[in-house]
Amino acid sequence: DSMDIHTIRDLVRAQRRRFTDHAREELRHAQLSESEVEESILSGDVLETESDERGTKYRIRGETFYTRRNVESIVAVELDEETERESLVVITVYERKPKRRGGR
Repeated sequence: DSMDIHTIRDLVRAQRRRFTDHAREELRHAQLSESEVEESILSGDVLETESDERGTKYRIRGETFYTRRNVESIVAVELDEETERESLVVITVYERKPKRRGGR
């Protein structure tokens, strides 16, 4: 079942989110902070959803508030069986560099 961007943003605002080791590695490569990724989710939109037997993943693109970086993240929502609370898992993160046009 599909999750809308508002639900995903609510999880970020509530700090109910975690980064996978892979996502942390990508953060280091891109020199992005966790809070910049959060900003990009809060300002962003779901570009695409992909479902398989493990659940649904969402590709979100947004902009960081101050540094205006274009960040895409792949996230999933997981349910804690015991507490029945949802949390956001940031699976991977990358920066979308603007494409250079023509001879500039």
